[in-house]
Amino acid sequence: MLKIRKGSDRIAHNFVALDIENKPNGDLITLCIYDGTQYNHFNDWETCLQFIIDKLPYDKRYSTVYAHNGGGWDWLSLLDYLLKNTNDPIDCVMSGSRLVLAKITVGSDTLSFVDSFTLFWSKLDDVGEKLLGERKLKIGKMPHELYATDKAKYIKYLERDTYICYKAVVKFGELLHNQIAPIQSLGITLASTAMKVFTTGYMNTVINTPESKPLVNFLRSGYSGGRVECLKPGHYSNVWVYDINSLYPYVMAKTSVPISAKGAWTKKYHKYQPGCYHIKFKGNYKTPLFMVAGESVHEGEGVFYSPEIDRHLELGGTIEVIKGFVFTEYQVLFKEYVDVLYKLRQENKGTVIDWAAKLLLNSLYGKFGMKTEREQIVRIPYEQLPEFVSSGKVRPIDDTRDIYAVTTTTNAPYLHVGIAAMITSAARVELHKAIDCNTVYVDTDSVHSTKKRTDITIGNELGQFKLEADGEAVYVGKKLYGLRNKKGSKIRVKGVKVSRSMDDKNGAFVRFEDLLAINNGKAIKFSYRTPSTPREVLAKQYNPCKFYNRGRTIRKTV
Repeated sequence: MLKIRKGSDRIAHNFVALDIENKPNGDLITLCIYDGTQYNHFNDWETCLQFIIDKLPYDKRYSTVYAHNGGGWDWLSLLDYLLKNTNDPIDCVMSGSRLVLAKITVGSDTLSFVDSFTLFWSKLDDVGEKLLGERKLKIGKMPHELYATDKAKYIKYLERDTYICYKAVVKFGELLHNQIAPIQSLGITLASTAMKVFTTGYMNTVINTPESKPLVNFLRSGYSGGRVECLKPGHYSNVWVYDINSLYPYVMAKTSVPISAKGAWTKKYHKYQPGCYHIKFKGNYKTPLFMVAGESVHEGEGVFYSPEIDRHLELGGTIEVIKGFVFTEYQVLFKEYVDVLYKLRQENKGTVIDWAAKLLLNSLYGKFGMKTEREQIVRIPYEQLPEFVSSGKVRPIDDTRDIYAVTTTTNAPYLHVGIAAMITSAARVELHKAIDCNTVYVDTDSVHSTKKRTDITIGNELGQFKLEADGEAVYVGKKLYGLRNKKGSKIRVKGVKVSRSMDDKNGAFVRFEDLLAINNGKAIKFSYRTPSTPREVLAKQYNPCKFYNRGRTIRKTV
């Protein structure tokens, strides 16, 4: 059950910020901690952790430590140290391949190491500029190079990073509390923060979430994300790219979603009423609506939600219901949330409030559809595993060091996949409405057309369109395309870190001409460098805080 939260007169800031710098081989140079008033510097994790532990009895702020991109850098260095030098229990919460939260038990104390990147999804330099009007200190070289030549400036650089991280989290929390909803604290991630904002300031009813496993599994089987499709691969001299303004907030503001698990299993379709159905379908309208196995088809079978089924029937399609579940308690749940935040955006264009409201608008609905299975990577003696997890899957990562991946099922109070699925289904309907005979590519909230559109409304309102880009384009697969004009080029190659400039030594330099060659049947291998991942570090495959060579061969996929 998801309940309405009580607001608070003030938001808590019980944390400190940390940043580290490393040599190219990953070796640690310096750590810096900032608690809002004082900087402290360390040369190794041992003295840093001891400092934190000594502070805990009288300063609980030190129980939570933020680092920007900590889950991809700083905390991997910490975990590597702990695994090599201590026997302290470790609990790492993962989201896909990303480390979201690391918890370490030292004696009777639990320390939480949090990644502020998951609050903002932006580089620290951009976050500092937006929230504080301050940027990272420009040094013209790599930090380890500055350390060797000018230690005083190096320390200022390190302190500025730590300061921006701390102050940005504080400012973000105060901004949300004072301008949007009186939340008591930030969440660990942007999505969990959006949920706190919604339940504190905008939710007007209790949401009773499904508990029946057959129902939950059925609802989840019909849940999918945005539509991405390369409809007409090839090379085009002129393409216009149109985005639907705030597509997901737009459908959130008008779509009825279930607010409980009340309903009934049925073999009859209930038009214009929220529901999930296993159907066989057939249609002869121009552009297929339903996606099966990642491809749009006119005829087939699958589990879908009512917004798309309603659209299919409106277009003259037919269905046969194999089984379905129709909800009887539903409402337009997110209208006030969207209306208030979008108004804030419109009234504060280009400001930090505009930026914060945009983040919250796009981060809420998916929280309802999060997977019930959660993976934790833990270090715990094997014989204690049954005490740690009573049920779930256990997979060894490095059993010589007692490191295991534990997959458990969570019953979080906000998990109602029917809510998230109704929103994504409605969004795919809006995208389908925007596809015409000249559309060559679609991606979630955008359509790429070989003709300038005169049949859509260009404007700033929710659900209206804006011309995002135009120029010469080449499409060779899903999320695999290039667009160029006099202003420059945009290259999208999923799975490859693409460099944004010739100065980027880690990204792959992918040219528009490369995609033209791929379109003509050539396969090209691109090389790039990325840091070691949490699993690579925990499995002793790679060292932390070090870039490694990667490569991927790209070929036409459609």
